[in-house]
Amino acid sequence: NNSAGFDETVDNGEIESRNFIARHCHRNNGDARYAVKRLSRKTVEDVHQFLHGMTDLANEALFLSSVQHPHIVKLRGIAMEEMFSKNYFLLL
Repeated sequence: NNSAGFDETVDNGEIESRNFIARHCHRNNGDARYAVKRLSRKTVEDVHQFLHGMTDLANEALFLSSVQHPHIVKLRGIAMEEMFSKNYFLLL
């Protein structure tokens, strides 16, 4: 970590995503309003796991975007990255 508290291996896209979440996805008391679902760094580094994980995320996004039920989490948004980007995420 550098003096600003950022992991030096994190790219600008991930930093922008983290900053967006910090500005827009927390209540005034600091509790999270939303959950961010993304692939772990370990999964992203393994090509086979990455492709499998991205397929699962895409299927989950498709499913959640078509379902409305009070006991099922709502899909609030997705990353403005291409789907097979390592920074892709779902906002739940």
